[in-house]
Amino acid sequence: MDKRSSNRKKVNLHAEVILESEYHLGFIENISEEGMFMRTAPTAAAPSFSPGTMINLKVQLPSGEDLNMRCRVVWSYKTPHEGLASRIITPTPEYTAMGMQIIDAPAKYQEFIATV
Repeated sequence: MDKRSSNRKKVNLHAEVILESEYHLGFIENISEEGMFMRTAPTAAAPSFSPGTMINLKVQLPSGEDLNMRCRVVWSYKTPHEGLASRIITPTPEYTAMGMQIIDAPAKYQEFIATV
């Protein structure tokens, strides 16, 4: 049984995770009114995000507008990145996949999700 209280919508949005003084680029793959799924960009050492970690997230909408949100990591895991880069770069690049709960979504986010 699915634990989510709202349906996810597929998207492809550029994002930036800001955790203290660290910045990590990534892509939001699906969203809902209450949460989202993100993969960080592949790097030699993917960042770790423990469940419960509070992060600042900057999401770029298709219009080019940036939205800033506070989120809580619900789950995360690291996995190797498949593809050409994994054959060229040593060590094999990996990314972090994570599910996040949105703590404070701006009104623009709610407007955007209504149009997806």
